[in-house]
Amino acid sequence: MVEFNDPGIGPVRHTTSGTEFGNFFLNLNAYEGGDCPEYAMGGLKMALQASPHNSIIMVLTDASAKDYNDAILINEIKSLISVTQSQVIFMVTGLCSDTSDPAFTIFREIARLSFGHVYQLNLASLGSAFRYVGSVIARPAKSSLRLFSGDYESGSHSDSFAVPEKLTDLIMTTEGSISSLKVAGPDTRPVALRTVVSEKWGSMYRLRSPKKGSWKIDVTGEGPHSVRVEGLKVPSTALTTDCSKCHPNATCEDYDGTKICTCKEGFFGNGIRCSDEDECAYSWLNKCAEGTCINTIGSYTCSCSSGYIANEDHICVPIDYCAKPSTNKCHEYATCTHTGSGYTCACSSGFKGDGFDCKYSKCTDIASLDFVLKCNENEMKASFPACQLKHFGYAVNGVQLAGTRCTGVEDALGLVSVTSPLKEGECGNTVVNNGTHTTYRNRLFVAPNSEVVDATSLVFPVVKRFSCTYINKESA
Repeated sequence: MVEFNDPGIGPVRHTTSGTEFGNFFLNLNAYEGGDCPEYAMGGLKMALQASPHNSIIMVLTDASAKDYNDAILINEIKSLISVTQSQVIFMVTGLCSDTSDPAFTIFREIARLSFGHVYQLNLASLGSAFRYVGSVIARPAKSSLRLFSGDYESGSHSDSFAVPEKLTDLIMTTEGSISSLKVAGPDTRPVALRTVVSEKWGSMYRLRSPKKGSWKIDVTGEGPHSVRVEGLKVPSTALTTDCSKCHPNATCEDYDGTKICTCKEGFFGNGIRCSDEDECAYSWLNKCAEGTCINTIGSYTCSCSSGYIANEDHICVPIDYCAKPSTNKCHEYATCTHTGSGYTCACSSGFKGDGFDCKYSKCTDIASLDFVLKCNENEMKASFPACQLKHFGYAVNGVQLAGTRCTGVEDALGLVSVTSPLKEGECGNTVVNNGTHTTYRNRLFVAPNSEVVDATSLVFPVVKRFSCTYINKESA
């Protein structure tokens, strides 16, 4: 491990212990921060000089390279890469300007020369990034062939590469925003890639027993993105003749008459021996920044602090109490406002109350008959205010939808409401689906009160057309 700061670089620390290597990070002391950029190239040169040939070097930085324009230094780095054949992977959690700045593009240049990548990620993703690097280095030394390297800008691209000899695996790594990646073998048939790591910043795929010959790759991406393909000459995990010798937390696959044992996700080892990876041992192995990490067999969970909830990526995020009605106590005719640590409720226009209890209030100085519509998750609710119906001489019990069996009921809020499920034909609903959204349409009718003397002067019936539109689940 090599530290690089401004202006200091070094020292170089060596160890064969994973625990000691982890402690190197724990013992780092950051002070007088805010410098941007940093001497990343100077640190990389020192690492290349101190590492064996064919090493994998990870550069972890939150800034661009201050020494990008030191021509002598850059040429020395390029020479070291050529001689040592080391692979450089940049993991960048911050920028000093933008991705077109030469202080950042030097990372892409070095990565391209070394068969590496530049991964732009946030601190919460460091755990998956370290596990990615662990997957890269979990192979015997000098056991791979570099088969293909492609660096692209936005768009769709096609390339080919050769598998020159018998290989146990193809390892394909990607960087950037890639929306489509397709690979076809010598027989031109598409092949299925096994996902090892899949993140927004990059992915790794594996293909067992690739056939010799010419292969084709099609990739579509946005912004700068890259693809690297390596071939493994020997399996990166244990070989055996009997799957029963694989660890219980390992998978067993057939390869050329033998069996390959591979530890499952969340475990590390050679497949014969697999140990649980303690993601809680170091903060960069988990995403529990706002909570407490609890290690489990093969994974971990986050016990979040008050006001936070764990999402599908285990990250503790502030609870959005207004995201759905079940997470707040606001009245159905109130507006919920998220405040960061909680929420507030305010009655909607035409209603009065404290936001938790709201009643219809426009029953004086009535100029017209108001219409109230609620597009709920599972139903539509159309209403007329009872006081206004009475004011204009309409029947409180004469409210209905196009489907005459769906009639209105006066509730405690002062509304005469009719509800309809989100289903075509129910209560007279009609449905329009444009592929991304579905719209439900209906009509609300109200008849005059026959007991009112001048009811004949009223419009019969009153008709209010309404609709509710929802995004389709597939589009969401």
